[in-house]
Amino acid sequence: MSPYLTREEAADLLRVSVRTLTNYAQRNVIPAPRRLGRKALWSRVELVAALKASGRVPAQSGAVGSQATGEATESGAKRRRPGRPRLR
Repeated sequence: MSPYLTREEAADLLRVSVRTLTNYAQRNVIPAPRRLGRKALWSRVELVAALKASGRVPAQSGAVGSQATGEATESGAKRRRPGRPRLR
């Protein structure tokens, strides 16, 4: 197992899209990747440490946030993000 991750591997580890991974790097949520020619490579150790420090990785599964794990609330319903109500 390599200590460095490509964009796709890092996104899979965090269970986010490649675009979200890029946004995280631009907003300094995660460290910037190292460049090897045209490839962007993230250190696996630095990536996980940065996300744990920011509180975005709750479990070892690599899922980001409780919504990604599908946690249910006390009432048994899954959490929804606040926003516009759904039309029915």
